[in-house]
Amino acid sequence: MSSTSGRTYKTNAAIGFGSPSITFTTGVCAGLTYETEGNPTSRPVTLAERQNGAGQPNGAVQVEGAATKQVTAQLATAATPSPQSGDEFVEGGVTFFVGEVGDVREQAGIWKVTFGAREKI
Repeated sequence: MSSTSGRTYKTNAAIGFGSPSITFTTGVCAGLTYETEGNPTSRPVTLAERQNGAGQPNGAVQVEGAATKQVTAQLATAATPSPQSGDEFVEGGVTFFVGEVGDVREQAGIWKVTFGAREKI
């Protein structure tokens, strides 16, 4: 329990608010769990429009693509391995694989790496 300005609240400092964690299942990071910072999932859509003989649209079909995401992961220490291209993790029942990986950087004493991931289909 903590108290601030006369208000009392409960907190679990082990998991930061709004910070989902991911655990890698394959690759150099297999079995390691990382806290992440705002890693929304995006689902691109391909739209195919049909036209009549006069070139006017008269129908369309929309196809959902594979989910993608940009993830910023916090590393426990500077020596913690960063994900490599091809490493996999599961989030929300969806398996993702790592694509491009940025450089490891330090921000206010916290080591971070940003990488792109795509749904494995």
